[in-house]
Amino acid sequence: MPLYRVREPFLWRGRVYAIGAVMDGSDLAVERNLVLFDPVPGPTVEQATAAPGERRSVRIPRKKET
Repeated sequence: MPLYRVREPFLWRGRVYAIGAVMDGSDLAVERNLVLFDPVPGPTVEQATAAPGERRSVRIPRKKET
């Protein structure tokens, strides 16, 4: 379920929601008052392998000469 952050403080059904509080999208307060919330971006997932035909530049460090 997506997460939402409170944009401005408000009172709903006897509960105070403070600025910055993070709520689950399934919460009834979020569903009924969506304009008072901002979506929280999820973690960015980097693709682990290259797609077919894609070339990635990888630097391999040189071995130190001793």
